[in-house]
Amino acid sequence: MNASPSQEQPIQTPTIAVSATFTAEPLQEALDFWLAELAFEANIQFAPFAQVFQELLAPDSLLASNSSGLNVILVRPSDWDTQDDSFEHYASKFVSALGAVTTQSSAMWLICICHDTPSKGTNTYEKLLSELRMLDSIQVITPDDVERLYPVETYHDAEQDKLACIPYTSLYYTSLATLIMRRFYAMITPDIKVIALDCDNTLWRGVCGEVGAHGVEVDSACHALQDFMLEQHQAGVLLCLCSKNNEQDVLDVFAQHSDMPLSLDDIVATRVNWKPKSDNLKSLSDELGLGLDSFVFVDDDAVECSEVNTRCPEVTTLQLPRQRPLIARFLHHVWAFDHSDTTDEARMRNALYRQNAQRQTAATQALTLQDFLHDLNLSVSIERMNDDHIPRVAELFNRTNQFNATTQRYSSGEVRALLQSGQQQVLVTSAQDRFGDYGLIGVAVYGIDGDTLDVRSLLLSCRALGKRIEHQVIQRLTNIAIDAGCQWLQVRYVKNEKNHLVVGFLEQLGEHSTATQEQALLYRFRIQSLSVEV
Repeated sequence: MNASPSQEQPIQTPTIAVSATFTAEPLQEALDFWLAELAFEANIQFAPFAQVFQELLAPDSLLASNSSGLNVILVRPSDWDTQDDSFEHYASKFVSALGAVTTQSSAMWLICICHDTPSKGTNTYEKLLSELRMLDSIQVITPDDVERLYPVETYHDAEQDKLACIPYTSLYYTSLATLIMRRFYAMITPDIKVIALDCDNTLWRGVCGEVGAHGVEVDSACHALQDFMLEQHQAGVLLCLCSKNNEQDVLDVFAQHSDMPLSLDDIVATRVNWKPKSDNLKSLSDELGLGLDSFVFVDDDAVECSEVNTRCPEVTTLQLPRQRPLIARFLHHVWAFDHSDTTDEARMRNALYRQNAQRQTAATQALTLQDFLHDLNLSVSIERMNDDHIPRVAELFNRTNQFNATTQRYSSGEVRALLQSGQQQVLVTSAQDRFGDYGLIGVAVYGIDGDTLDVRSLLLSCRALGKRIEHQVIQRLTNIAIDAGCQWLQVRYVKNEKNHLVVGFLEQLGEHSTATQEQALLYRFRIQSLSVEV
């Protein structure tokens, strides 16, 4: 049987492999600090000094052999501005080599363009940045990122640069290491899905129920907060209101302050009442079909934050600083708000959830499930994955919890390696109905071993549940098994606290046997006995 990435291969400690055009070892101390602070296990290894191109081109290099972690390349532009060739020449060769190696790599890649040496002047690297951002699976850190988040007064160390090609001060190395770990954290942890916002003294200053809509003030701190939340909204995070207020008072503020960055069109759901905010967050979780551990709650009140912390510990609860000028900086330093990548589906997420609310209304009005499904005019497409699907498939692997048979997580590079391996096949599922396009909503990874089609990963976005789309996926897999001469269909299941829906689905497919293989429970169905109604 071919090895399954989720169960049969030993879990590897990821490697953070670092290559640079200068001496990079001073990063080690700060990287170790953040690994300990975040309770992550990773091996940090440094490539030989100034061997960036060799690391990209040699098949046995540190970067090439890193299959389960992060490859970091740091470039000081002036190191590529030599008597022999220009920075532009080396930059072009770098992008070409990087593009070739990353298509064959399952590692995550982070390219850091560092501050240049003052005496060398400023190289123009905008063209390099634009070309890097066109490459799949590449994250980029720029000098502007350092200046915006972790600025240092003095970054160049002329003496150490001359003695040991250590061009930066220890504080600058610490800033770089912090940004590297922040990006790594975003890459390997699930993105948040919902931000629930208080209103009074959060979105605006003042209590609208006391001073009225005209009496509240939208000061610069409120503008900054709303601008930040609008950016999160545009990145695909769902925004909700969770406020103790009379609902009409809140609606009046939005109506009277139409110049606010946020409008009610940006809000996907509201709970404006006098119930405990923890109860309202649970209600929002139920309405949206999203776990509380994907929520961030933002409030100015310590008592309200404490209540949510106590009764909804899964929620990331943030109390805003009392000093209002600090609010914007505070928000920009919350790592939970970082996003590893933003796909087209993510940008459409707010519209997709509004469409889903319409579907829920239609479901309550239908007499039977069959009537509801017939009225939807649902069209499902199941096809083999191609390169264009990779970003969204990786997003689904990392965001989907409720209907995810193994919850195995894959980076974009690992998805590409899966596609190119040829040992396993990947199907992707898309759907649309009279309310709109669901986008790409499902993934199935399978391999054929003798007389068995082995489903190694099976997942479906929560917004697609309840429409028998999962049954159509199983029917397609069954047809593939029959065409391949298989007698058995096997589905791997790894239990966690969220994916019990998968068990309920598998149990009702028909007569089956189960067996344990390491952490996985194998559901085994004889093809002829499968009962799939689509």
